[in-house]
Amino acid sequence: MVESGISPAEALDLVVTNVLSDPVTLVLVLFGAAFVGGASAVLGYLSLGAAVEQVAALVPRRGSASGPNEEN
Repeated sequence: MVESGISPAEALDLVVTNVLSDPVTLVLVLFGAAFVGGASAVLGYLSLGAAVEQVAALVPRRGSASGPNEEN
């Protein structure tokens, strides 16, 4: 791996300084975070719903299965 000569703390300080100094960059970063966060939240919601639906399909429900001797 190539050494860049700056520590991670210095790199973070440079990013924060540049983002906070330019309002356009700040708005772009905030919109990007909102889009990525929103998409991640929707994907998580849909994945959780699919997982719950699959688990619910494995659990038998009372009264839903009719036996051969039962009348409809």
